[in-house]
Amino acid sequence: MELAAEMDFFLAEFNFENALNEDFTVPGCDSMALPGANLYWKSSSPLVNIQRVSDWTVFLWGSARHKSQQEVDRDLAYEMAVELSQGGNLRSYLVKLEGDFGILVWNDKKRQLFFATDPIGMMKVYYGNGQGRIVISSHAHLVARKLGNLIVSSEGLSILFSLKGIPAPYTVFQGISVLKPSELLTFTKDSKKSEGYWPILDRTIPFQGSFEDAQIELCRLLESSLLSIASKNQEPLGLSLSSGVDSALIAKLMLEAGIKTHAFTVGYDPPTRYDETQAALENARLMGLPIDVYKFSDQDISQILDLAMKSLPEPLGDATILPQLLMTLSAQEKVSSIIDGTGADNIFGGMQKFSAERYARQYLKIPKFLRTNVIRPALNLLPSSRKSAFTDQVRKMQKFSYGVELPEYEQKVYWSRFMTQEAVERLIAPTLNPDGRLADQILLGIRDEVPIDYDDFFKSTYVSIKGTMPTHATQKIVTLQYASGIKYHMPFMTPELVEFSLGLPTVYKFSRNEPKLVLRSAASKILPKECTNRKKATFSPPIGRWLMGVFKAEFMDLLKNNIWFNTEEIEKMLSDQSTGWRDWQWELWLIFIFLKWMQEVSK
Repeated sequence: MELAAEMDFFLAEFNFENALNEDFTVPGCDSMALPGANLYWKSSSPLVNIQRVSDWTVFLWGSARHKSQQEVDRDLAYEMAVELSQGGNLRSYLVKLEGDFGILVWNDKKRQLFFATDPIGMMKVYYGNGQGRIVISSHAHLVARKLGNLIVSSEGLSILFSLKGIPAPYTVFQGISVLKPSELLTFTKDSKKSEGYWPILDRTIPFQGSFEDAQIELCRLLESSLLSIASKNQEPLGLSLSSGVDSALIAKLMLEAGIKTHAFTVGYDPPTRYDETQAALENARLMGLPIDVYKFSDQDISQILDLAMKSLPEPLGDATILPQLLMTLSAQEKVSSIIDGTGADNIFGGMQKFSAERYARQYLKIPKFLRTNVIRPALNLLPSSRKSAFTDQVRKMQKFSYGVELPEYEQKVYWSRFMTQEAVERLIAPTLNPDGRLADQILLGIRDEVPIDYDDFFKSTYVSIKGTMPTHATQKIVTLQYASGIKYHMPFMTPELVEFSLGLPTVYKFSRNEPKLVLRSAASKILPKECTNRKKATFSPPIGRWLMGVFKAEFMDLLKNNIWFNTEEIEKMLSDQSTGWRDWQWELWLIFIFLKWMQEVSK
């Protein structure tokens, strides 16, 4: 099997019956042959730590670290191998860790296999089995190719276009699965066992302190995580700085903790109305933080697409990955690790879906006759796109007026949807039997895990943490690592901070329609007021310009050989987009990325 070594990856194969014999001379790759197992990974990958003690081999992938700052100098893979060789328990060890990681453990004498992913599910671990062997990888297509099955899953495709990502255990390929967050799988020749090692609901304890106490605890937890990251990585640490309060708070805490920090921010050339660079530059100036500002042209963006496609574990609809990848590659000369504020919106109520749920309660007080016969029809007569502030607001109001009239059980997850059920089923080719309802069923299933006495805000946050956050928010960051070799760290996405946020009263997180209340209040105490009072600019890329410009010819060529989508529906979307009547740029982008990714992995 031919392996590409342009991006960071791993691929492992385990056989419970026979020894494996393959040619291990793979250009650009390191490898290890064990009784019943073969492992490959990119040479000199900073994400790999592999240790063998007695019959136990531990392969640690990613950036795991002990929760305790006092444990920073220990070799985790070696420590796990020693503990297991002495009769220790892997599950009890995993609960001590944070960070983004995957772990594979093989006992070649007993032919026993364990593998797990981090508590949040940031680092995807894909697997499939057949003919007495199990194949595991960082990338879905590497498992599928090894097993000789690159057949697209109708379920996976339906979910992808419903949510802009695919929650575990589903993937884009038939017969290929991915570990759920905090899942530990154990395989032997005759058995399979799945267990979770982070019982998040059991570990969430209601916070008993005051609002001021909550602000202090939030800063303490963030600082502890940042110090742990700094102790394991070479300084200066990079920081992805936006115009928002999340990254500004992290920056200030890093500076106060004495962590040498260098910030980076990125924008577009020509600029868009969503540019964050000026505000990020001003935030850095007010804090005395060195910062590099990058602005990339459409031509620059087009030249990085192939590397991004090779590095993606699965198709991803987040177009911001391209400018951020260019920024990350440009930062290589100055830093080897970058801190990112991803996750704060998910755990503290900063996403638009949390506001939509609150506004819905007030909007439903308007008589239904007016809502359905006057307001909604009037909105649908207006153009909606991201071309201006007015048409963008119309776009949001159209989505809101549709979702608020859905049955209550559908409405609870509608705000997390990327495309409606009907739109998904119109878009995907009928021969694939698309199911636009499957995504709702998955999210409602996650929501039903929460006991009935918790409020809707808690349940929505839980769904965000377990369902949507690991499917696209974290996958962009992981792909940046795979493409650049630079480690990314997300201090908001630690088990302790997630447990803390879930334990907070709702009024500490969302009050008077103000999201992330406790975070904003904590930031206001240590940041210049200009950093906290400024409205965050949305880092939204000019996708429409790209698709009708530098990517137009390639997109049109890909559509010619398309077998997965309804061509007539795409033509209608393109027509609406070109006239500015409706905004389909994100949906068209995901179509483009899916077709481009499938072309790349099928080579």
